[in-house]
Amino acid sequence: MHKKLKSILVAVDGSPHSDRATDFAADLVQQSDAVLMILYVHAPVLKSGARGEFGQLERMEHHQQTEYEIIRELEQQIALAAEQRARKRGAQRTEAVVEVGDPAKWIADMARARHVDLVVVGRRGLVPVAQLLFGSVSAKLAQICECPVVIVP
Repeated sequence: MHKKLKSILVAVDGSPHSDRATDFAADLVQQSDAVLMILYVHAPVLKSGARGEFGQLERMEHHQQTEYEIIRELEQQIALAAEQRARKRGAQRTEAVVEVGDPAKWIADMARARHVDLVVVGRRGLVPVAQLLFGSVSAKLAQICECPVVIVP
């Protein structure tokens, strides 16, 4: 018995692997008339005190844009580019979301909170040593996600 897909989440990062995942998800959406959520999650790289320092920088007279704002703008561009890519493939009901945190946890939590039927991610290889130590986002998702996860090569 096949359940009709109502909502699909695709996680993107701007890589060629995530482009293929976006294409795959957009094709599924077009076939099923599901809603497509495009999610970009950036792992935080700042120490907890560094965020306050950026706030101080923002208040400086000659400082127009903080590094944090520049990064957020680039993240929005990645998400919007993925949304445009999906729309060109026929996915019309889309939503692009950008978050900061642990990517696997955010993706799984968002899928659960939004009652997503399917999560689609690209297989993105880390440096071999890092992959051995930490594992990949797609591998973590396969373990913690409550809905099916498709890993697109």
